[in-house]
Amino acid sequence: MIGLQTALQLLLSSVPGARVTIVASHFPGDWSVSYTSPRAGAHWRSHSSDAFDQRADRETYESWLLLTAVASAEETGLARTPSYYYWEDATDETVDGFRGLHWKHYVEGFRVLEKHELPHGAVCGVKYTTFAINPVRYMLYLLERCTALGAVTVRREVDSLEQCFAEDVDVVVNCTGMGARTLAGDENVYPIKGQTVLVRGECRAVKFRKTKSGWQDAVLRRPGEGTILGVSKDKGDWYAWHDEVRGLSARADGK
Repeated sequence: MIGLQTALQLLLSSVPGARVTIVASHFPGDWSVSYTSPRAGAHWRSHSSDAFDQRADRETYESWLLLTAVASAEETGLARTPSYYYWEDATDETVDGFRGLHWKHYVEGFRVLEKHELPHGAVCGVKYTTFAINPVRYMLYLLERCTALGAVTVRREVDSLEQCFAEDVDVVVNCTGMGARTLAGDENVYPIKGQTVLVRGECRAVKFRKTKSGWQDAVLRRPGEGTILGVSKDKGDWYAWHDEVRGLSARADGK
């Protein structure tokens, strides 16, 4: 998803005669354990403490406000959706009038929930407008826009960034995620696994609840497809499937 979004921004830039080639082993519509974008929740919420990330998150939010004003969720996979976030304990985000939520000043519809609006066990909460995302539909939209603007697509797996350079290539942008460990030698990149389930029926709002144990319970609208329930967040887990699924598979094999 980041690669397609980057390609589109380059094509929309003011650089005269700019040409973009998208090189990837997977494209929208493919399914693979190493192709994670289609499996995302997904929704918008800024939670980084990095100033660059925060600025990028705001630009994304404001850009999607413009996009959803002129294009439908059926076309883009993006839908403005009410979002509720609850906390079972006070955190750095919630103290002093939610000062830790740096984005509260520019998101639409932000307000602090009244006590009677909180579910049992929650000590505080907020409501605001977010974007629910159908990642497959959104990536198809991005790819369609890129090709309409002249982007060339190449389905290829490369072993190094140098393989992407040719005589007429000025810049290679690396948007490979976990692939950067081997492609660019970046050992700071590691996986974070999120276990979710997609169910029938499209919920009307996004809801998150940060529990006392540190886990987050999530209900995420996936426009046009259903509702995502979850979610685990396991850092450094390299296994392709969830442990419970692995155990079920082992028992199914009679082991």
